[in-house]
Amino acid sequence: MADDPARLIEAWFAQHADDDEFIRAEPPAYTAFPPGDVPGKFVYATKPHPALLALDQCGESARLGVIAPSPGLPLDCHVDWMSPLVADHDLLFLGDMDPVDLLIFAWVRAKLSPKPIVYLGVSDAYLLALNVSIARSFTLQFTPSEQESMSLLSTVFPDYREVVGESCSRLLEQARKIELEAVVSALGSPAVLLLPALGDDHA
Repeated sequence: MADDPARLIEAWFAQHADDDEFIRAEPPAYTAFPPGDVPGKFVYATKPHPALLALDQCGESARLGVIAPSPGLPLDCHVDWMSPLVADHDLLFLGDMDPVDLLIFAWVRAKLSPKPIVYLGVSDAYLLALNVSIARSFTLQFTPSEQESMSLLSTVFPDYREVVGESCSRLLEQARKIELEAVVSALGSPAVLLLPALGDDHA
């Protein structure tokens, strides 16, 4: 269908294949560290390295796992691989607050539907949960292609403003982004990046 969000996003990435921002992942190039035999939570992390460092700090009792993809927009074969893996677990998405990762979230949400996926990425709520403030000097300016992609983002992810919150939405409207690396820098360590994923379990 012409208005299928996943297909619109795939077309955008294909049209910008020469852009270092909008790349497709390579198959198979996915690894997973499951939360254990009992139902828990999986975090799909677009920046696997800091997420895995944080996972190590959480310990097995957290019943938290990480899906560590290769960079870029997934392929259908990755969905085929992920679907049975996450079937009995809650699924969260941890990524940058930028057009690329927001489009990846929208794609994964559309492809896995009706399986719910919760946005855990950089947002007002995420920063509040970590009690961290990101100075403007820690934000980055959009590339031209990211700026151009905002119209697509509004089409395929119409609720993104509600999801990322008022302050982060304002930054996006100013063509500025916050990457997870900025959060790590503000905190001094990646160790607590997954704490918001634990929610009430470790309140």
